[in-house]
Amino acid sequence: MAFQQPRKERIQGLSNLFMQELEKARGVEITDANKARAVFVNTILESLREEEQLEKEVEETLRRHGQKIYEKGADFQKMLHDGKRILAKKRGFVL
Repeated sequence: MAFQQPRKERIQGLSNLFMQELEKARGVEITDANKARAVFVNTILESLREEEQLEKEVEETLRRHGQKIYEKGADFQKMLHDGKRILAKKRGFVL
């Protein structure tokens, strides 16, 4: 199994990357780096929460039709992925 950093560390690392890119950008002045970093962290967390909710909705829909899925031999994971993509598109959410 591949090593995965805890979620908090990954999000913090991603926000640091965003900050590094902003610091390189011409015409961008960051007056409060901590506040900007906090905005990135909160935005990432909110996006992850929305994606988790989307996945739960798709899972629930698939589970309601579980017998039909089983009888047809359909791939649950593929249907979950496709369902998430379709629902995200309908809601204007980018995965």
